[in-house]
Amino acid sequence: MEKGAGVILYSYNKNGHLCILLGQRAYDPGKGSWGIPGGGMEASDGDDYQNTAIRECFEETGIAIKRPLIEFDDIEFPHLQWKTFIKEVPFDDRRLFKEEMQQSGWFEIDKLPAPLVSHLDEEFENLKKMLC
Repeated sequence: MEKGAGVILYSYNKNGHLCILLGQRAYDPGKGSWGIPGGGMEASDGDDYQNTAIRECFEETGIAIKRPLIEFDDIEFPHLQWKTFIKEVPFDDRRLFKEEMQQSGWFEIDKLPAPLVSHLDEEFENLKKMLC
């Protein structure tokens, strides 16, 4: 079974509202849907989900995050074991996602774009309960 990880980057805007950094996928799978930085585990990750999330975050956004990450969700798909982490980062309204995404931005938790990658609806509802 393949392994992968992603990280929900969150911050608070100048009005104090909880915001999530999302990118709209430019390629399949899920072209056009909005998601978080993440991807498949590589050998260099040392079979460590946090290393995967940290590497993918930097590759996709240029944001260098550090341990510890808070493990937020563990999902088993038919061919993929996926872990989602959360990390608070400074709010920055620059375009952060790179070529893998058509567009990106910070979105208030109550004003998220659609469609979201399938499992994120539930994750964001749980995050809202935890942080709001």
